[in-house]
Amino acid sequence: VRSAAEISWHFGNNNIGAMTETEVLSEGLVSTRSSVHFLSSLYAGQNLTCTVRHPSLETPEERTINIPVHKPPQLSVAVARQQDSPLWLAVCDLEEEGAGTNLAWVLPENASGETSLLSQSEGHVTNARLTYRFPLAALEGRDLTCVHRLGEGVTEKRTVQIPKYYISSVRVLNRTTPLQSRYGHQTNTYRVSVQQNQHNPKILLRVEGNVPEFNLDCRRWCFDK
Repeated sequence: VRSAAEISWHFGNNNIGAMTETEVLSEGLVSTRSSVHFLSSLYAGQNLTCTVRHPSLETPEERTINIPVHKPPQLSVAVARQQDSPLWLAVCDLEEEGAGTNLAWVLPENASGETSLLSQSEGHVTNARLTYRFPLAALEGRDLTCVHRLGEGVTEKRTVQIPKYYISSVRVLNRTTPLQSRYGHQTNTYRVSVQQNQHNPKILLRVEGNVPEFNLDCRRWCFDK
């Protein structure tokens, strides 16, 4: 039986591990097959060389291929309130070459909500959208992270902060004394005196804060002397 060939792979001066299979054929011939697996994005644009050494060869034989440069994955996240719904929507969009999209949300413990993934391919490009619908109170002021796992332990992350809304103060503009600022989710009640027998009195209020929408409930109360 003849000796098997020795096959090695390397990028420049860096050797990489390979899987080698040897098979004994008829008439004492030996077949050697070697293959390598690697993440193409890590070696894009570099030359991969296969070197064969065997006693029958005066000098080692080499074959070289160039690893093509691929467009890097495009990952983005956004969050907004849904129209005509009390729920908020977080969106993680991914565009990458190849298939096998692996997207996931990193959610706080016991977080409630609904997650869905939509993926479609056009040629060699895959577009994926991972969504998460949730009530604002569950994640207000916290970070929400989308993770894209590329393989070989490589991950890409994008984080978006869920807005934290507040009303810092409510002031009556037709009075010179400002009302005390209040925080929290409790309902605040303010009493304003108006002149007796005055028709259609106008009370101007100024709300300070970053809440995009809110409701003020103003009621008239009559007290007997």
